[in-house]
Amino acid sequence: DEFLERFPLLYGYWKRYAEFIASRFGVERAVQIYERGVIAVPHSVDLWTYYATYFAEQSDSVDAIRRLFERALSVVGMDWLSHGLWDKYLEFERSQEETKNYVSILRRVIGVQLKEHDRYWEL
Repeated sequence: DEFLERFPLLYGYWKRYAEFIASRFGVERAVQIYERGVIAVPHSVDLWTYYATYFAEQSDSVDAIRRLFERALSVVGMDWLSHGLWDKYLEFERSQEETKNYVSILRRVIGVQLKEHDRYWEL
């Protein structure tokens, strides 16, 4: 806690800390750590991607997972390097086998200028 208070921009340590807490105290506590992380470093695409991916793997609530992805995209979705977050959201929707949602997200990502923008045209 003290280390991350002094060096909050080290997003990889938020992930490691959340994983450690999850192994000891469970998912809810890990989510609290991720929440603290995205509050401390709200524009970290990587931290949002780690958080959303972890939450999607652990949660049973499809709506809660979608809300978190949408929250993350509202903060960092226009970032040049946010393609990883978009990829994880598309992957999640594909796993839900809801074509309408998948296509809707794909249409949105095509409208965003990303580093790897061209590959979305091939999906």
